[in-house]
Amino acid sequence: MNGIDFTWAFLRMMAALVVVCIAAILVLRYWVPRLSLRGRGPKQSPFELLARFGLEHKRALYLMKIAGKNYVLGASEGGIHKITELTEEEMRDVGKS
Repeated sequence: MNGIDFTWAFLRMMAALVVVCIAAILVLRYWVPRLSLRGRGPKQSPFELLARFGLEHKRALYLMKIAGKNYVLGASEGGIHKITELTEEEMRDVGKS
């Protein structure tokens, strides 16, 4: 009889494990995204990424609009640096090429 008791205990444990796994999947899939901070706060960000140009591994140029002004930024392992600010006329020239 002792072997049968362990079999039923094992089956109950496996059923409980399945229920817990299903509950975890449902919570992670439906409940957690509703709690995230996405969609909260200001709808308009002052930052807009217009273009990215990869130069080398871990080095890139970024064309960004920040608070209505256009900047070319350089990013590398050493940090992010402002290269130049572009006027609207220069931005139109960038769009043509």
